[in-house]
Parts: sequence; structure tokens; C-alpha cells
Amino acid sequence: MSRRSEGGSLLSQLSARLRQTGESLPVIDAIRAGDRLDEAIVALTRTLESSSHEGILPALVQAQTHLDRAIAAMNTALESLDTYLIAIGADGVNAASPPPRRRFATLRASAEAARERPSGLVRWWVDRVCEITEAEPPATPPNRRTGRTPQQLLRELTYQSRAAERDGYREVLLRTDPAEGLRLPALAQPALRHFATELFGRPPVASDLDRLIGITDSRVRSLLPRLPDTVVRTLCGRACHAPGTARQEHPVDTAVTYPVLLAEILRAVGRDASALAESAREQPSREPVRSHGP
Repeated sequence: MSRRSEGGSLLSQLSARLRQTGESLPVIDAIRAGDRLDEAIVALTRTLESSSHEGILPALVQAQTHLDRAIAAMNTALESLDTYLIAIGADGVNAASPPPRRRFATLRASAEAARERPSGLVRWWVDRVCEITEAEPPATPPNRRTGRTPQQLLRELTYQSRAAERDGYREVLLRTDPAEGLRLPALAQPALRHFATELFGRPPVASDLDRLIGITDSRVRSLLPRLPDTVVRTLCGRACHAPGTARQEHPVDTAVTYPVLLAEILRAVGRDASALAESAREQPSREPVRSHGP
């Protein structure tokens, strides 16, 4: 066998192996799983609004985030395989071919469509944000900002709730990924108690509840005019360890209200959102987050 024919045989074998690898990636299965998970999350949100199991929804959302990242990684792998097959002239295709044929274009298009279309969870988040801020939901949800840590997101929203007016705060919330936003209460609850302690010079107690509400309620009403009346009392009550705060509020209401509460308490103690980094370092060793379920 000549070197040319031997080389051609090796190239054919390599091309076949690469095609087999690309075609074996479970892109479609992952997309279908993502669709089912999304449907399940949306169905569960209504139930969890009146449930004591606050941790379930963020856990499911986190699973969905991991699945989305897996789809994105497979999409990148398919792009790399396509590029390499073109570069080596597999199937007679090369980079100069106008246009180069891309074997995995259909799979990649499916992956891109799955990642770009608004999920039911995004629609649920956007609709609720618009409802409590007195706005019409957009026909197409705005592009989301992703990749921030929960700590970064909490600082950004706390800053924006203090610096922006209602339209500006709404816009930031609409661009928040629900997978990130629903994780905020776990960070914000101990931070609120931390700065309330700084405000009062001691850990807040039930008798401090009305004072805490008085400091925060006006700004909450300005930014979130259609927020149910119970939300501020419930969240401030938790910071004061007041009785009767086991009530479960709408998950979106809780997530978007905490930054406003924090901003107003920080204002009262002469601090800004950057102080949240200090709270995050100190809080774990000082006081665990309490469960408010039954």
C-alpha cells in the first residue's frame, strides 16, 4: 500500500471515528430532559408558593442550570469537531469550500434553539416581577445576564435598589436569571439580621419588628408597589426571630424584596452594598440560617 493510500485510509478512519463521536453525544436527549425539567419546575412553583420546603425549587433550578451548561458544552464540542473535519478535508470538504459543509449543523442548531428560547421558569419570573412593579410583561423576555455568583448578584441588586427608580430596578430584575435570583434569600436573610444587629447595637428581637418595617417599607412600596403587604413583615420578622414568620411568600417576591430591605438598612447604618462582602465573611461563623418551615 502506498503512503498516499495509507494516509487516506488513516484519514478516513479518523473522520469516521470523529463523526461517530459527534453523533453519539446525547444532545437531543439532554434537550428533551431539559424541557421536561422545565415543565416540572413551572408546575411545582405554584405548589411551593404555599409549601414550607423552600429549598426544593432552588435545587431543581440548579439542576436545570447544570443541564443547560451540559448542552452548551456539547454544542461547543460539535463546533470543534465540525471545524476539525473541515480543516483535515474529511469527506472532500476543506476550509476553502464555499460554503464548508458542517456535518453537525442540525444538532448544533437544536442545541442553540434550546438554550436561547425562554423557559417556562423565565416567563414565570418575568411575569411576577412585572406584576409587583406595575408593568406589562414584555412579549419576549430580555436577554439574561448569567455567570455571576449569588454574592455578586445580591450586591448588584442591593446597589440598584438604592440607586435606581422603579423602572431601573425592574429592568435589572428582568435581566436576572431565575436560577440565580432564587438563591438570594439564603444569603440575604442572615445578612439582613447582621446589619440589623449593627443598627440596634444588639441582635434584633421581636419588639424591633415595627421599627425595622418603618425603616424599609417606604422604599419597598416605591419600587414594588403591588407587593403583598405581608412580605415585608414576614422577611423583617425573620430577621428579628419574631413569632409567626413561618408564612411562605411567593418565591419571586422574597428574592426581589430582600435587596431593597438590605439597601435601606445599609443606608440607616451609613454603609453601602460593598459591606455585604464583609457580612458574607463573618456570618457563617456567627449564626446559622434558621429554617422557617413547620
